[in-house]
Amino acid sequence: IAQKDPFILYRIKNLLGLNVSLIKMKNNLDSYCYSLKFSDKDTYERLEGLGLCPNKSLSIKFPNMPAEFLGGFIRGLFDGDGSYGSGRARLATSSKDFADGLKASLESAGFSVRISETPKSSTRKNIAFTVSVSASKAELIKFYNFLYRGATIFLPTKHDQLRNNLSIDPLYGVPIAKPTQTMVANAAL
Repeated sequence: IAQKDPFILYRIKNLLGLNVSLIKMKNNLDSYCYSLKFSDKDTYERLEGLGLCPNKSLSIKFPNMPAEFLGGFIRGLFDGDGSYGSGRARLATSSKDFADGLKASLESAGFSVRISETPKSSTRKNIAFTVSVSASKAELIKFYNFLYRGATIFLPTKHDQLRNNLSIDPLYGVPIAKPTQTMVANAAL
């Protein structure tokens, strides 16, 4: 299991009770990737039964799952391959089938979604599909609540970046109101 940020790998390692070290590898010229490697036939077969396979990034399909698990699953995707910027939440994949399934699942949850395609290039060996949630602030707040309401396992850097950019109250998951003159006057009383 590989990630740019080791936080989730440490959580997985602890949850599985693994007594192995994370491996830090050079990812490209200026960044690193962390890897959690372990051998356990039962875990491998369980993951394989859920649809994971070697070189999955090009061939994986979006899994069928109960609606109550969709937010947590997509939160994991966002932590691993997602980004937030320019008023959009984006999730990247190299599998067209996975991108289409993700788009359909997000649309069924009430989100406005689009897929864009980035062709192969000298720095990219495969086509990339980016699934984007609408740029409206209201839609992104709804997306934030969909991902994080009741969540206990997530990548803090991604969570905080989205929450802070949307000015969301960390306790209630709602937008923080900007003070108006009336609010400031009432607070002075």
